[in-house]
Amino acid sequence: MDAEKAHAAYMVLHKRLSIFKRLIDGPAYQNYLADEVDASQSTIYRGLKQLEDHNLVKKTGWYVCADNVRQNNLYTV
Repeated sequence: MDAEKAHAAYMVLHKRLSIFKRLIDGPAYQNYLADEVDASQSTIYRGLKQLEDHNLVKKTGWYVCADNVRQNNLYTV
């Protein structure tokens, strides 16, 4: 990893630290993280996407919600 990529990953981790800290405690579903870290669903979605883009978290499972429209993803570090 070059210095520029490392710096970008550090900045994402710094900004999304509450999500990352929660996932250190164990896997969590995307829809429940908002309540657990006191953030909006859109903030959680963006944060998980950024953390995943820098290989800091990964999607390990999912299920389709009862409405058959939405998907809830399981994330872990």
